[in-house]
Amino acid sequence: MKLRWPVGVGRTACVAACVVGSGTALGQIGPVGLLIAGLILPLLLRWKLALGSLLMVALATGWTASARGSLDVYQGELGSGLAVFEASVVSDPALAIGGWSFVARVVGDGPLAGMPLMIESAGDPGAVVGARIAVTGRFVPGTTRLHRTTVAGRLAARSLQIVEPPQGPIALANALRDRVHREFPAEDLSGALMRGFLIGDTAAMDTTTLEEMRRAGLLHFVAVSGGNVAIFLGGVWLLLGLFPLSPRVRAFVGLAGIGLFVLVTRWEPSVLRAGTMLGLLLLGRLAGIPVDGWTALGGAASLLLLVAPQLIFDVGFQLSALATAGLLVGSHLWNDRRPTFLWRSLGATVAAQIAVTPLLLWSFGSVPAFSALANVAAAPLVTFGTAAGWGRVFTGIPALDRSAEAAAGLVLDISSRAAQLPQVGWTGLSIVLGVIALTRWRTWLGLGATAVALVAVSTVPGPPEQATVAFLDVGQGDATLLMSPAGDVVAIDTGPDPLAYLDGLRRHGVGHIDLLILTHSDGDHVGGLEAVADRIVVDRVWYPDFTEVEVWKSLLGPEVVAKAHAVRAGTTTKVGDFVITVVSPTRRYATDNNGSVVVWVEVNGATVLLAGDIESVGQAELPPLAPDVMLVPHHGSATSDLDWLERGIGPIAVLSYGDNSYGHPATDVIELLTDLGPLVLRTEIGDVVVSFPGSGAVDVESE
Repeated sequence: MKLRWPVGVGRTACVAACVVGSGTALGQIGPVGLLIAGLILPLLLRWKLALGSLLMVALATGWTASARGSLDVYQGELGSGLAVFEASVVSDPALAIGGWSFVARVVGDGPLAGMPLMIESAGDPGAVVGARIAVTGRFVPGTTRLHRTTVAGRLAARSLQIVEPPQGPIALANALRDRVHREFPAEDLSGALMRGFLIGDTAAMDTTTLEEMRRAGLLHFVAVSGGNVAIFLGGVWLLLGLFPLSPRVRAFVGLAGIGLFVLVTRWEPSVLRAGTMLGLLLLGRLAGIPVDGWTALGGAASLLLLVAPQLIFDVGFQLSALATAGLLVGSHLWNDRRPTFLWRSLGATVAAQIAVTPLLLWSFGSVPAFSALANVAAAPLVTFGTAAGWGRVFTGIPALDRSAEAAAGLVLDISSRAAQLPQVGWTGLSIVLGVIALTRWRTWLGLGATAVALVAVSTVPGPPEQATVAFLDVGQGDATLLMSPAGDVVAIDTGPDPLAYLDGLRRHGVGHIDLLILTHSDGDHVGGLEAVADRIVVDRVWYPDFTEVEVWKSLLGPEVVAKAHAVRAGTTTKVGDFVITVVSPTRRYATDNNGSVVVWVEVNGATVLLAGDIESVGQAELPPLAPDVMLVPHHGSATSDLDWLERGIGPIAVLSYGDNSYGHPATDVIELLTDLGPLVLRTEIGDVVVSFPGSGAVDVESE
């Protein structure tokens, strides 16, 4: 094994970057940070005067940035009501609830100059980054965040005019960005992913796909970094090859190209890091001074943090710097093995993954167990797709976009499959690192033992030993799983959030659904459907009769609609250990809630009632029901008939809800349940899992 640690100038540059990072961080966290710095500074000055001086500069920079970035300076000037601002657009407009939103900074000489605002527009505002706009609307002060920017308030625009279009380099960057969008329309995921590869634009990608890429360890490919900058510059230099230019001129053009790419990708932290590193390498070439990777990394980190100290707290910047350090350490890890390209790629990927793992665990709680293998498989496709994509943008050759999107499609397949593989937490990581430490003297032994350790600590759950009903913690909504020991699964509703639902399915090892029952079309019951499409095989779908079919066609999509059936009272089926009978609806109701599919489940001598959001009107028309386990209707809201609840509540009552502003569960319902004395279980604090071993017995396994 060959690990390449920084030496000489590179080591000095990296130490300097650590000092600058520490100083800018301590300077921004206030008096406590300054106190800690005061304890460190004398020791550092005694050891290295230059580093001690650098720490003081970084402290001052961080402290100044903290004061400058505070929105307190504007508070005395702010008030609610009709307002008129002239501002410069600093983020691309994006679709939001009820319209579009973007960030702009107030321009002019007044006390509010430089203040960041969130502009909200009902229609497409037509504004682009760098444009100067005049906007009138209702202003509401209050800090919030949008596009990594903390804003001082929100302005609901009534009128918006472009006072001055973008000028100079930003206009050129916008034109190039628009060309990427035209060449790769986001009509399907492959085109949307190509935008991510080329310019880091993931706005057209759904959240579930992005989460799958994260779980697969491939999300960094759409966070445009060093490789993307290099491919872009390679395309620029290929075009320049048509002209007789000197190496010095080509280097200057390369610097200009880096600046343009930073603007095109909207100065993402990872691009700033990669672009600054490449810029230092080109400047070194111009000056005839050799600059190695470690020197470029340390120098880039120091420069960026002194100019923009807030980057030290940006997770994207942290991950980018750590991953680059890992790549530099492990780029020659297994160079003595054949085939060299495969082992070099694997070594660099493993080293980068190890470098970022602590931060990923801190941020997300788990890391992909087999990220290195997924990256080795996907990296060549990403490189080819990105190169072909820029070729299409620069030349317009039709075949290139098809090739690029084909490569992107394969990356999506790898991501989807790798996302199903296990994740590893702190305990698993400790075991794996221990195995690596014990076996590092034998590469094959170390790899084999590590693979065994990964599988051992991250096995995917199998079917339960007994028939089980799991009420998933999906936030404010409903999602229930009926699971039999033979692997049969019935799912009732999907909750409001695709990511939360997908996580719930993975927690219980569900990759196939025999029957999906959708009680009604409210978002807190069907919002997670996106997680099912193209990811989970569903054999059959039930939805309530007496409702608008077009609503279900739009929700389910053409492929799932072919498997869907409208059901009403009297419909029954058997899936594994579960006998499922629909007891409502019997007619059309004025509200979708009363028209919910109400399911009566018999399992091993016990009974479960899953009542959707049925309210008092629908409850009055149900037959007498007294289940062993009841999912209290409508998240325990006040729309239930308390007398009906009192007659039907059995030994166990489940409340499925999360943080909400609706008042769920209602006080009257809670008081009634308290008086009646059933065991009350809540999904607000985690999955509720109830098993049915037989003879009518009911066991609560977790709360």
